[in-house]
Amino acid sequence: TKTEDNPSNVFATMNPLDNQNQASQFTNGNTKVEWHHDNKNIFATLAMNAGKYYWEMKYVITSGGTNAMIGISKCDSRQADDYAGHDANSWSYYASSGQKYHGTGVNYGNTWGVDDIIGVAFDTDTRTIWFSKNGTWQNSATISEIAAGTTTNSAYTGIGTAGEFFIPCISAYDQNKVAFNFGNGYFSTTAVSSAGTNASGNGIFEY
Repeated sequence: TKTEDNPSNVFATMNPLDNQNQASQFTNGNTKVEWHHDNKNIFATLAMNAGKYYWEMKYVITSGGTNAMIGISKCDSRQADDYAGHDANSWSYYASSGQKYHGTGVNYGNTWGVDDIIGVAFDTDTRTIWFSKNGTWQNSATISEIAAGTTTNSAYTGIGTAGEFFIPCISAYDQNKVAFNFGNGYFSTTAVSSAGTNASGNGIFEY
């Protein structure tokens, strides 16, 4: 499979060495994850503390129910023994209800399921996160707002403290499967179909 990853342009993958859910299965260069246990958090390999970032996740199989939660966690206090967004140290977007989670659920966006692509935009300078479903930013946010750093329609803003490291995370139930695209332009072995442009010019994304 063609890869954009190289020594001067390194992309994250999901990290099989940083999870307590040892029954999870990692394939396709650690970009595809399948859960064999209930609702455990799994983290990426690279953390962020400055700049703006974007990544995508495609929901592949939901045989355990649409219970995936995608988001970010504080790097130094991440917890792999529960779901993303369950405590004060993580923030997520929930498939089954469309709610956002930071300790408790709050109405936010649309539900999502098989074949939906969730985009995550994270500005570490304002510590603001947005989520999109199939290219549509939730809570009426727009790409121009995100680019300008306007936080009005974000999922969360001012999270944590300046300079903290944050790390992408996801949790799901038994037999759920997801595939990540951190810039290589593939969900597992399937190339993105539209290859939208991105501001940095590094990486190939669906939207």
